[in-house]
Amino acid sequence: MSEGRPKVSIGVPVYNGEATLPDALASLAAQTFEDFEVVMCDNDSSDGTEAICRAWSERDPRFRYCRNAENLGAAGNFNRTFELSRGEYFKWHAADDTLEPDYLRVCVEAFRGAPDSVILCFPRRRFLRPDGSFAGDCSFELPRLVDGPTPEIRTIRYAELLRLGDQHAPAIVFGLIRSEVLRRTGLIRPFKAADVVLNAELALYGELWQLPEPLYNQRMHPPNSARARMSEEEEARWYDPAASTGTANLAWHLFREHARCIRQSEIPLRQKAARLRDLASFPPARAQIAFNLALGEAEYRLIQSLSDRSQPKIKTLKAWMLYQRLRRAALPRWKGVADQVTGADEEAVLQHFLTLCVDTGHPLAVSVVLRWLEDHDSRKAHAAAGTIAERSELFRSLARDGFGSELQASLDEALAGSS
Repeated sequence: MSEGRPKVSIGVPVYNGEATLPDALASLAAQTFEDFEVVMCDNDSSDGTEAICRAWSERDPRFRYCRNAENLGAAGNFNRTFELSRGEYFKWHAADDTLEPDYLRVCVEAFRGAPDSVILCFPRRRFLRPDGSFAGDCSFELPRLVDGPTPEIRTIRYAELLRLGDQHAPAIVFGLIRSEVLRRTGLIRPFKAADVVLNAELALYGELWQLPEPLYNQRMHPPNSARARMSEEEEARWYDPAASTGTANLAWHLFREHARCIRQSEIPLRQKAARLRDLASFPPARAQIAFNLALGEAEYRLIQSLSDRSQPKIKTLKAWMLYQRLRRAALPRWKGVADQVTGADEEAVLQHFLTLCVDTGHPLAVSVVLRWLEDHDSRKAHAAAGTIAERSELFRSLARDGFGSELQASLDEALAGSS
């Protein structure tokens, strides 16, 4: 690290993270770009987190440890890491995720070649299983409505950000950010989906760049994890220990927060008016946030049940297929769409659902497709082969470690059908 101010600060908020924290910190120490500091904020943990952090601070002077006297809540602890940082650039790093060694180098080099209007860079994402093993690439891409300085780099501005699905929020908020811009925001606020609000607030001040390299590894947790089992009240206190109840209407609350960020921003009045118009143009997208969160949880449960070898229920999947197609069709075409879905054969329904699951980015979906490819049920095998052909780029990029010869042959045959 250079003398004085480091180029990059990395904030690691952690609470009872002894199981995954060693891997997370080791991935930071392994960065090929070395001019950085790590600010580890321990939110009054009761496990071995403190010992792990102190060992790293003694081993490497770039690692600084701070223990909160009391639990500040997740939002407060995230913000504490930034308050203690000194770098020109800042990124948050979750205590259960890892980075590829070139993460910082690639992001810093992107900033060096970027105009001042670029305020955040984030690479593509890959998924880890709960045990830390590689689960698969994030299969969904940003919509083609975005552009960039090169075909590989994609630029996101405020209006485009409102159109993005909320599943992109973690990859963005854990990107590398100009510290001077982040200081102009309200940081992480103490409520659910606050990262969605912060991403939009940052976009008020400039452009966000998605880089093509997959350098961020996000750990996926099972649906029966402690966090997933929280009630609304417990989740509210997880963000803010002083909270007594959850947010009654999340969609409306987030819409108000977006508007408040625009009003309180330091941008010119004319730009504020333009951003408010952007926000007003997409109320359906913002109003569906709560529904989309519930839908995502339902998708995960369905994928989980299929990965547990449960038999698919065609009627349920047809209802899902009908919903997906009606939401994209104009009202006069609804009857034709409904008739088409009602008359679809089982193989087409299964393939539609598999492709939908793969497009959500859930790592379990890829394993379901590969298992179905070898299934004795011809409907499943044909549906899996069709999905692989539709999403051939993803399946060509899979690491085949551990694949049997029969699975490799079946996969090659399905990929040949896509060419």
